[in-house]
Amino acid sequence: MKIELNHTIMLQSGYAFLEIEVLHNASDMAAFLESLQKNEVYFEEPLQTRAKREMQNLGFLDSNNSLTKKGKKLIETKQRYIKECGKYKIDFSLDDDIFDNRIFKAKRAEIDESEQELETIDFGKKSYLLLDDKNKRLDKIITTTAKIQKNGTTQSHITYQRFYEIDSKGNVIQDKEELNGIAIEADENFLDTQSFIQKYEQALGSNWDREKSAYKVDKNELNEFLEEQVIKDIRTLTANCEVEEDFTIHNLALSPKEESDAKYILTLCLLKDLSESYLTQDDLDSKLESYINHKGLNEFLQTANKKEYIKDLESSLKQEKDKTAFWHYYAINDLLPKRDLLPNIIKTITLNNNEELSYADFIDKIAQNREIQAFIYIDRYFINEYQYKKAELITQGFNTQQYLIITDERNIEFLTARQLNARPFDPIPHDRYMILKVNNEIEIWNITQSDFLRFEEIKTQDITLDTKGRAEGCVISNIGNFSIFDNKLKEIIQDFMGEQ
Repeated sequence: MKIELNHTIMLQSGYAFLEIEVLHNASDMAAFLESLQKNEVYFEEPLQTRAKREMQNLGFLDSNNSLTKKGKKLIETKQRYIKECGKYKIDFSLDDDIFDNRIFKAKRAEIDESEQELETIDFGKKSYLLLDDKNKRLDKIITTTAKIQKNGTTQSHITYQRFYEIDSKGNVIQDKEELNGIAIEADENFLDTQSFIQKYEQALGSNWDREKSAYKVDKNELNEFLEEQVIKDIRTLTANCEVEEDFTIHNLALSPKEESDAKYILTLCLLKDLSESYLTQDDLDSKLESYINHKGLNEFLQTANKKEYIKDLESSLKQEKDKTAFWHYYAINDLLPKRDLLPNIIKTITLNNNEELSYADFIDKIAQNREIQAFIYIDRYFINEYQYKKAELITQGFNTQQYLIITDERNIEFLTARQLNARPFDPIPHDRYMILKVNNEIEIWNITQSDFLRFEEIKTQDITLDTKGRAEGCVISNIGNFSIFDNKLKEIIQDFMGEQ
């Protein structure tokens, strides 16, 4: 016996992970392809060979490094579509129109490549076009039906509908359920009716607790983790489950029942964390390990699959990067020492997505009541006032008189950090490190995400060490040696830490 539950929710406002295709400026790629036409060398090796291979993988060059039709179009338009996965704000009007945070509307339609100004959303089955507000004809989100089939001969239908109303902060302000049009919470006696019990005991068997008239909820660590990441993932709203499995209506849509679903959900979560990061292989390994350690995913990602999955993920990350960053995701691995020479990760600290946290709490996770003799905060680029305020708070919070903030580019007027010689952006990953001296030993912590705490409706100048924010899920890694630093930076660190 099998149950198929098409579980759809209706929102006034909420968030969801979407995969979209966005039209990006690709003038740098076009310039590279034009240089090949002219038999010119655009990059120094090994980047020239790497770039050719990637252009082949993307379909802009054939196996002989000749321009394809797609490549010629890229040269002509200087633009290309890039798939992006991320968390987008979804708004639904009273007519169930759908928006995303780019202030476009989504409509089911076939993709017309001539409409280059439109972006596409993939909801898993058919493509949608994001249109402007002038378009009035939009699809509606419909209710859901649980189909119960027995022995292929008889079939009955139960309509289960769940309504969410979520405010702009993602807080659920209304959550109600209906079964065959009757509100479950509003009529407690309904759960005791013979009709309901017969139908669902027949279908769910031991999952139905007759004494409590309730489903047995199995919210394991995986479900709790996924619920922090996404309210509902549009592509997993339909799930097929065998009766013998432990499941409920409430967790059905979030529990991956197939390997492909688990990998898809994991990819969405990873890309959300990694979308602003430049990663060495160590960074990627550390993040991936933190995710697959969650109960329920290991069975899908055994050793052989894990290697293949890392390869696919690296490819996805590469495509996430626009413009300059596109070339240098792999350039990083070309320029760094070989894999076995990179520093080992000693310890990792995971910040769970949406965890309530202050910078003081974050510092406690690192310091662990130890006396800090000296502290250095390194960030290659401070792009706004908040990022520098964060660096100052963390530095002051470690409570040592011997501290230093280092940056390569001074683009904030009041910046007091020590500035290294600024180097071009292209070949350098966005390094971000904390270096501690504890008991005369040096600890290096790699912060893989820039703004790992977010503060809603709080002005930057009002944020203090104890101000509570929400964590953006990320991993802080304690690495083993100085091999990731260039000689100049290594010398500055060692000289400073020795001044005791």
